[in-house]
Amino acid sequence: MLAIDTGTELAPAIALAYEKAEGDVMHRKPRNVQKDRLASWGLLSYSYIQIGCIEFLVAWLGFLLVFTHHNVPIKDLAWSATKYWNSTADPYKLSNGIVLSREQQLIILGQAQAIYWFLVVACQIIHVYLVRTRTQSILEHGIFGNMVLNYGVVVEVCVCGLVLFVPTLSADVMQFNNNIPTGLWFLFALGWGVMFLYIEGFKWMKRNNRGGRIFQSFGY
Repeated sequence: MLAIDTGTELAPAIALAYEKAEGDVMHRKPRNVQKDRLASWGLLSYSYIQIGCIEFLVAWLGFLLVFTHHNVPIKDLAWSATKYWNSTADPYKLSNGIVLSREQQLIILGQAQAIYWFLVVACQIIHVYLVRTRTQSILEHGIFGNMVLNYGVVVEVCVCGLVLFVPTLSADVMQFNNNIPTGLWFLFALGWGVMFLYIEGFKWMKRNNRGGRIFQSFGY
């Protein structure tokens, strides 16, 4: 979490300070300074329930697919963390007859943790572009209008690469195994697609007053 909060996300978060106003900002009513809060229930629900859950599900899918790639049945993961998948684990005989040594367990777990971490960062990369507007489509607002943000994302990608592929950081600091199964890298595209459709769909409904009054306040 520290690698995300103080590493990959820091530069893009600062770069949002250079974002231009939305094109429809003068069409909105002034905010109520007595009632409106920066950290509203709508913002909290958006962060933790909506986008938080999307990122979690995409990352969790990648985590589980690493195990299935190594022929580990998902049912064998339940309640196994206390006895297996650690540096003192005994050989683990799976329900399909495969026996995993301690070293194999640590390699598989490290790969799963690495892909989970990567997918969280990948989702945040597309997310930082999409949340530059609250109601206006990002396609209308412009994707690359904030060059400072673009530089910030480049820094984010570089930090992500260092964490995943520099052995000292990946293995010794993060306890990852960066030899992620090649076929699973496509999952970042799934995360980008889901995030784009959800957020842009959310904005479209707000722009067109769809979903009722409750929906209109159910966002940032």
